[in-house]
Amino acid sequence: MASSRPISPHLQVYKWGPHMLVSILHRASGDGLAIAGSLLFLWWLGAIAGGEASFQAFLSCVWQATEAAVLWRNDHVEASVRVSNLPFGLQPAPLASRSRSSLTTDAM
Repeated sequence: MASSRPISPHLQVYKWGPHMLVSILHRASGDGLAIAGSLLFLWWLGAIAGGEASFQAFLSCVWQATEAAVLWRNDHVEASVRVSNLPFGLQPAPLASRSRSSLTTDAM
């Protein structure tokens, strides 16, 4: 007895929802991190096998990348704090005098 119904639900049955996008992005980012981590591990092994100079070059590259990522994150956190505190009397310092701590209080 042949039936025209599919054995299991097909893609036309499901409605696209945010949870589907989150699932796909989660899997894609996990794959990307796994590939990047594997390549970093292989680079580390090659640097160890290459000797002291090769390992120092590896450490220098990794340290510079880590430092750049931390500074980028700090700048973005500082910007979000600066914008979110505007209603509470805090104002951003002028661009010419801006330092790492760029929030000033409005004394008036």
